[in-house]
Amino acid sequence: QWIPAAAVALAVRPPRGSRQLQRLWRAAPFGGARTGIVLGLVTVAVVAVAGAQIVAGIASGVVSWSPAPGLGATALLVLPVALLALVSATGEEFGWRGFLWTRLRTRGGFWVTTLAVGVIWAAWHLPMFWLEGTYQHDLGVGTSGFWTFLAVLVVSSPIYAWLVNASGHVVFAAVLFHATANLAGELLVRGPQVMRGYWHNRADTEAVLREGWLHTGDLVRRDERGFFYLMD
Repeated sequence: QWIPAAAVALAVRPPRGSRQLQRLWRAAPFGGARTGIVLGLVTVAVVAVAGAQIVAGIASGVVSWSPAPGLGATALLVLPVALLALVSATGEEFGWRGFLWTRLRTRGGFWVTTLAVGVIWAAWHLPMFWLEGTYQHDLGVGTSGFWTFLAVLVVSSPIYAWLVNASGHVVFAAVLFHATANLAGELLVRGPQVMRGYWHNRADTEAVLREGWLHTGDLVRRDERGFFYLMD
């Protein structure tokens, strides 16, 4: 995920390269900020992304809020996942919106440049469809999910650029949006077809059945059409 950022570092060369990297750093998620502010922003961002994941899950009916004994420990697991999503998104957005779009927007209009970045962004993801174990590989090549995934990247590119533009060229706005979109969660199911519990095993039953929801333990991702994809 940090390949775009690494490409930026290779693309800018001295003597102008150092000045360009300084400008990019000031426009980066936490560029130019003091250590205390950085730590504070990271904390707020992680909590915000984790909260967005939980709220989205509850709103869609995928997550059931239950004051179970182990809820606190489970909730804490969301924080490192959210932080990983932020770190991953930072590497991409530093390259796509922080550098590439910043360069292109001086040569064309908003829509032309943002959609052009979207096409490049989509093309960059193409090798993932042939890499086993990835979300893209599970979609398959040439399927409706394949074309939908690429189209969503192109169409959503103006949204990312608008967030950066509206925030005064703060790439962190796009990073937070990107990180939220990348999050996955545990699959919970309920209904008449769900088991009532394990035979003579109350402990295991209470561990997986809470408030009428069966906790499968599977990490899944839900696309815009409502389909679920097994991540782990």
